Amino acid sequence: MKIITRCVIDIKSLETLEEESFEYNGPIGGCLDFGSTTTESTSVDTNYNAIIASLMSEEFGIFKEMYNTYKYGTQTGANDVQLTKEQQTLKRMADSGDMASALKWKKLVSQNNWTVDPATGNVTTPTFSGISQQKLEEQQLQGEYELLPMQLDLEKQKLQSDLQLMPGMTKAKQSLVDMANQGVDVKSRMDRAQADVEQAAGIASKSARNLAFRENIDPTSGAYMDMQRGLLMDKTRGIAGAITAARDVAEDETFERLSKIAQM
Repeated sequence: MKIITRCVIDIKSLETLEEESFEYNGPIGGCLDFGSTTTESTSVDTNYNAIIASLMSEEFGIFKEMYNTYKYGTQTGANDVQLTKEQQTLKRMADSGDMASALKWKKLVSQNNWTVDPATGNVTTPTFSGISQQKLEEQQLQGEYELLPMQLDLEKQKLQSDLQLMPGMTKAKQSLVDMANQGVDVKSRMDRAQADVEQAAGIASKSARNLAFRENIDPTSGAYMDMQRGLLMDKTRGIAGAITAARDVAEDETFERLSKIAQM
């Protein structure tokens, strides 16, 4: 039988790096301590247990403080608890190691939110100030519950108002649909644009004649005829551009109206 007394293993590859062992050919019982009848280990790591117990106690204290802050508010101090005779007896029996009494005492401490000093054994109850988060949430829920009937009544009134307005709204929407389907009068827009250009051209022609009179330009001269010809070309281009622009704008407006109606 191979007995390994020392072994070093690579934790990633599980490869054995170092090993110290020897072969044993004696009785199996010789592997145990003299007089032992079991292979179960009874060793206790008291240091490890003490560390774990300390950590658990600290965590419990933190959670208890958070719970008290949520339920009662900000802790400002502590008051001594005057135990009854029955409670004093239960505490003494729990301190003596009686398991049943210890469980009852622990439950009593938890129910009353007491704090027991492990060094002195004094029992205190914390004092709090301000409104707790739990109380605030309860008040908010109560306020929302009280407002619920009024909110329902308001919604009913809005619904009744909408029902009363529905016939008029339907008629108004139908009018909008009819107008959208008719579209914009493109011809009238084009005629209006042409009239505006012609009016502007007439004003320009009159201004040109006044200018020629002030400058003593002969109306039959070539210079005067060139000026009039230029005004006529500007008028023609203006009318063509105005008509085209009016037609495009009218078509775009018609399309926009139909798009809005389709989204109703």
